[in-house]
Amino acid sequence: MENCNEKKIRLRFNDFKVPYLIDETLREGVERCPFPISNEDKCLLLKKMSQVGIREFIVGCGPESPDVWEGLFSMKEKKEIPKDVEATFIVLLNCWETAFEHFSSQKYLRKNIEETVFSFGMITYKESQNTFENAIKSFRSLGAKKFKASILNNFRGEYNDKKYKEICRQIDIAINLGVSVIRINDSVGLLQPHITHQLCSQLISDYPEIIFCLHAHNDTGLAVANAIASIQAGFQMLEGSLSGFGNRSGIAPIEQVLNSHNKCNFNCN
Repeated sequence: MENCNEKKIRLRFNDFKVPYLIDETLREGVERCPFPISNEDKCLLLKKMSQVGIREFIVGCGPESPDVWEGLFSMKEKKEIPKDVEATFIVLLNCWETAFEHFSSQKYLRKNIEETVFSFGMITYKESQNTFENAIKSFRSLGAKKFKASILNNFRGEYNDKKYKEICRQIDIAINLGVSVIRINDSVGLLQPHITHQLCSQLISDYPEIIFCLHAHNDTGLAVANAIASIQAGFQMLEGSLSGFGNRSGIAPIEQVLNSHNKCNFNCN
């Protein structure tokens, strides 16, 4: 691996495609919000967003019951939303057994589980006990086939080779378990766009077969800038939420991301 300060950064600024846009507005619940949106209102909001072209939604986070996830597939069955709408459900490894219990105790259609992306967070939690591997195996037993992993990094202090190697170590663990989408999580919102360019360009060079996205928190007001910087550096997926709602300090507002898409002439499918 080249020194992270020496590797050539390759950027694109217009006339390129971003294949994946994911909304995270519907994820929030009692995990973070004292007065969360009702499931009924979340499903209505999902329907409205699907009408304007958004097709991928994060619809919950374990240990909560997957009620909005259920609602999404119910609306698809009733043809109330387009058939190509897709669901992602977040599973935190410090409580993955509870999430697994929700999905295993109900008679959910196997095809709905097969179509769902299960996104695992805190993947180094109790690493010596093979927690991540056990969680993946358990969800596979229910029919799950699509997996995403969130690489948590607080980006405090200098970005250097040591930090990059740790990110790669976690990515390698995820890839070896069959994960095909990697989410880089700026957990305290301290990432800056010039570092985003450097990090994301290097990851795309080192892992050309992997789909990457950046989960950018907005503590310093740079969530949109970092999200756009990530796709300029080659990341293929954008995450956002309506008005930047949720995730402690907010994330990239999806309407601002799409406005950048219009002004910078990149195609966000």
